[in-house]
Formats: sequence, structure tokens, C-alpha cells
Amino acid sequence: FVFLSFSLLLFLLFLFFYEFKYNSKEDIVQKFLRDNKNFDRERAEAEVDKLLMDAELVNAYIKFEKTKDTRDLRGEAEQTLSDPQTWLTYVAWIVGGAGFSYVRKFVIEPKYASGEWEPLHINLDAIFGGTAATEEAAAQAAAAVNADVAAVAAATFYLGHH
Repeated sequence: FVFLSFSLLLFLLFLFFYEFKYNSKEDIVQKFLRDNKNFDRERAEAEVDKLLMDAELVNAYIKFEKTKDTRDLRGEAEQTLSDPQTWLTYVAWIVGGAGFSYVRKFVIEPKYASGEWEPLHINLDAIFGGTAATEEAAAQAAAAVNADVAAVAAATFYLGHH
């Protein structure tokens, strides 16, 4: 087990140094110190040790470094903002949001406040054919929901304790 762990660590270190332009652990520590001004040397070394021991993090960092070199983020942003379709989308969202707010505040709310409009009430008795049928439909729906909630609660309890 110890040999396997040590071999995995050596392999990850090889990948890390091979994939990047860093030649030593010291180069990575210097990068940490440059990127994190509030780190002292001891904390930077501890963070580098954590980075090198975590295979998932090393792989994510390798992927990040590869894509960072190939993407022109400024060019992509300029191209997106120069596209008229992008501006039309922004305008549509802004006008739609402002228009809905205006209609709600200056048309809908005053009509409810004056009594010209009344709140909408749906009569379920007329749909389901009477009070008994409505109560039975509500009881069936509540039973189905309660069964689902009980099943989820039991599964959560089981997974949390096993």
C-alpha cells in the first residue's frame, strides 16, 4: 500500500512537472506566493503540498493551464459584445422586465386596490362535482404526497446512518 501510494505520488509529480513550465516544487511555491499576496512562505509550501497530494486537483489544474493558454478571453468577450444579437437579447430582457414592472405597478395593482378587479377564485366543487368529491380528491393527493415524503425521509435517514 505504501509503495503504491508513493508510486502514485511520483507519477502525479511527474505529470505535474511535465505538463507545466515549472521545473521544481520551488517554482510552484513562488507562483503561489505571487498569486496570493497574503500567504507567507510556510503557508504557500503547505498549500503546494496539499495540491500535489490531491490527484483530482492536480488534474483540474493541468486542464485549467492547458485551456488558459489556448483561449483568448478578451477576444471572445469583444466578439460577443460586437454581435447585434447579444445586444438585442439584453434589450429584450431589460424592456421585458421594466415593462412587466410598469404594468404590475401602474395597471394591475391599482385595479385590485380600487375593487375594479377581484382576486381569482377557482371553485373546485364545480370541477369535481361536489364537496365530497373535492374532499376525496384532496385526501388522495395529500396521501400520495405524504407517502412520497415518508419514502424520501426514510431513504435519507438510512443513507445518513449507514
